[in-house]
Amino acid sequence: MGPLVKKFRSVCTFRTFYVGRKLRSLLASVLVATSVPTFALPLTDYNLILLEDLNSQSIHVYGKTFVGGDIYAQAWLEFGSRLDKSTQETSLEVVGNLNGQGMHVQAGYATWGGENNLGGSNCNGDNLSGGKCLLPGADLNEKAADIANELYASSQEFASLLGNGDLFVNGNQKTLKYTGDDDIAVFNLDGTAIFSQNTSWALDAGSAQTVIINVSGKNIAYGGGVNLTNGFSARADANNIGASNILWNFYEAETINFDSMRVNGSVLAPYALVTMGNDIDGALAARSYSGRGQVHNELFNWTPPPPVTQVSESSTLMLLLMGLGLISLVRLRR
Repeated sequence: MGPLVKKFRSVCTFRTFYVGRKLRSLLASVLVATSVPTFALPLTDYNLILLEDLNSQSIHVYGKTFVGGDIYAQAWLEFGSRLDKSTQETSLEVVGNLNGQGMHVQAGYATWGGENNLGGSNCNGDNLSGGKCLLPGADLNEKAADIANELYASSQEFASLLGNGDLFVNGNQKTLKYTGDDDIAVFNLDGTAIFSQNTSWALDAGSAQTVIINVSGKNIAYGGGVNLTNGFSARADANNIGASNILWNFYEAETINFDSMRVNGSVLAPYALVTMGNDIDGALAARSYSGRGQVHNELFNWTPPPPVTQVSESSTLMLLLMGLGLISLVRLRR
C-alpha cells in the first residue's frame, strides 16, 4: 500500500470518526430537547394542585389552588393569603363538593361544581365581603382532565432525563453537586436515601438555572431528623438557587409521608397521596393531600426550552449523508 493511499485512508477514517461524533452529539442534543417538557407546567401558575381530594386540619395556601375532587375541612382552611387583595382572579377552584367546618378566601374568588356543605366561609378580598367571592356551579371537569394529562406527561418526561449531577456522602451529610455548564442540573435519587434517618442534605447547583431531583420509589416515608440545609434556602442568593428553581419529581410514588420535614422546592407527585405536617416552600401537585401546614407561594420558575424545530433538519441530513459517503468511499478504496 503506497503512502498516498495510507494518508487517504487515515484522513477518511478521521473524518468518518469526526462526523460520527458530531452526529452523536447532535442526536444527544435533540434527545435532551425532546425529553424536557416543552409546555408550561401548571405549577408555574398554581400553588397547590390536587387531582383528587383535599383532606386537611388547617392547610394555609398562599397562592392559587385547584382541587380535582372534594374538600374535607376538618378545621378552617385558608386560600390565597398572599395574593393581591384587589385581584379579580379565581384563587380556589374545586371540581366537587365543599365539606367541613369552613374556609377563608383571602383574595379573589372561589368556585366549585358540587355542593357547599361548609359550616361557613369568609370573603376577604377587596369589595368581596358578604359572600360575594363565592361562585357555585362551575363545570371544571375538562380543565381537571387537561391539568392531569399535563402533570402525568411532565413527570415522566422529567424522569427520562439523564442525571448530570453528583452525590457526595460524608457520614450523614449528603451533598448534591453540579459542575457542568447546562442550564438544567438533574439528580436521580432513591426515595429511601432521601428519607434516611438523621440525614442533612446540601445543594450546590453551580451555574445551573434549574434543578430537577428525580426520586424513585412507590411508598416513601419520612425517617426522622431529615433536613434540607445549605443551598436549599427559599430565597435565591450567592449560595442558593432558590426554592422556585428546584423541582422534586416523585414520578412513580403512590404514597409520600413528609411528616414534620420542611420541604424546599416544588413537588410533582401526580400519582401520590401526600401527607404533610410542616410547610413547603414551593408549589405542590399530587393526587391527593392529607394533613396540615402552609404552602408558600414559591411557584416553579419553569420556562419551556426552545422547540426542537430550531435544529436544522437539512444540516442533520447533510451530516448523515456525508458520514455515509465517507464510509462508502473508504470501503471502496479498500
